[in-house]
Amino acid sequence: MPTLNYEIAQRTDRQVVMAFDQIRGDFQQGQSANVTLHFGPGIERFTASLPPPPESDQVLAEVLAANAAFTTSVEMSLEHSVSMTVIRQQNKSIDGFSVTYPDSFNRVHFARLIVACQHHLPRFHSGSTLSTVLGQEVAEFYSQREQTLRRLEGLTERLIEQNSEYRRKVDQEMTDLRQRLQTAADTDRERLRAEHETKTAELKAEQTAFAERTKELDDRRATHARRKIHADMNARLEARGKEFNLSKETVAKRRPVSRLFALLVASFAAGGFDGTISGFDSTRKRNFGSGGLIWTSIGPVGWSKRCSSGRKKKTRQYRLT
Repeated sequence: MPTLNYEIAQRTDRQVVMAFDQIRGDFQQGQSANVTLHFGPGIERFTASLPPPPESDQVLAEVLAANAAFTTSVEMSLEHSVSMTVIRQQNKSIDGFSVTYPDSFNRVHFARLIVACQHHLPRFHSGSTLSTVLGQEVAEFYSQREQTLRRLEGLTERLIEQNSEYRRKVDQEMTDLRQRLQTAADTDRERLRAEHETKTAELKAEQTAFAERTKELDDRRATHARRKIHADMNARLEARGKEFNLSKETVAKRRPVSRLFALLVASFAAGGFDGTISGFDSTRKRNFGSGGLIWTSIGPVGWSKRCSSGRKKKTRQYRLT
C-alpha cells in the first residue's frame, strides 16, 4: 500500500487527537473512527472512538486534559483501509506523520484526504508552524525580530549599494580627470617639443648664417688687407726707385747723432786752431828758426795740452754739480 510521509510540528496528545477528529470529520463526513494511543514498549496501548462520547473512558479524558505529549505514537484508522500515524521523535521539535491508503483508492477521496491532512496537520516549515512550535507570543516576538532583521539587512544592503555606487562614481570621475590631465599634459608636452625643435632649428640656421657671414667678412678683410699692403709696398718701392732718400722718421732719428758729430768736429777744429795759434805765438817769441819746423813740433803738443786742460775743467764742473 502506498504511504505519504512528511514532518509536522510537535503537538501535544490533545492537539493530535483533535486534529485527527477534524480530519475524520472532513474526510468521512460525520462517520466515526478509531484512534489508538501508544505509550511505549511494554505499556498497554489505549484505543478509543472518535468523536468521543460524553461517557468516554476516563483514561482518554485525563490524557486529553493533561495537554502533554505522553504518547510515543498516535494512530487513527478510517474507512477504505486508510490509516494515519503521528510518530514522536526524541530530542526534536518535530514529529513524523504518515498516511497509508490502498492502491485502488479513489482520486476524489485521495484529494479530500490530502487536503484535510495538510489543513489540520500541515507540513512543518519555519514560516507557518513557528507559532505552533513556540507559542503565539514567542512566535510574534521572533516574527517582529525577523522583520527588524530584514529591515536592517535591507538598510545595510542599500547602504552598501549606495556606497559602492558612490565609490564607482568617484573612481570614474577620478579616472576621467586623470585621463583629461594626462591628455592635456601630453598635448602640452608635444607642443613644447615642437616649439623647442622649431626654435632649435631656427637657432642652428642663425648660427650657420652667422658663421658663414663671419667667414665671408674675414675673407673679405684679409683680401682687402693683403691688397692694401701690396699696394703700399709697391708705392714705396716706386717712390724709392725714383728718388733714394731716407724717410722722415729715419732722418729725425739720425738728427741727434749728426748734431753730436758736428759738435765733435767743431770741437776738434777749435782745439786744433787754438793749438796752432798758441804754438805759432810761442815759436815767434822764442825766435826759433824755421816757423814750419816749430809748427810741426809744437802745434800738436799745444793742441793736446788744450784738450787735456778742457777735459779737466769739464770734470771739475761735473764734480761740483
